[in-house]
Amino acid sequence: GVTECQNREGDFFGEKRVLDAVVAARKSSAQGIVDKLYSTVKGFTSESPPCDDITAVVAKLVSTR
Repeated sequence: GVTECQNREGDFFGEKRVLDAVVAARKSSAQGIVDKLYSTVKGFTSESPPCDDITAVVAKLVSTR
């Protein structure tokens, strides 16, 4: 998945980068959050071989107040 993607140096994308990307896009739509996460992963892995898979599910809580 997303956390296992690696850059050229062999560093994993990891949970912290996932959370940072999600927090940065938290005011976006669910699709906007997925797009931000995907672009962040692509930037991190730039010249590395493609990840095995990139899977993300985003659910947003909508206030009814």
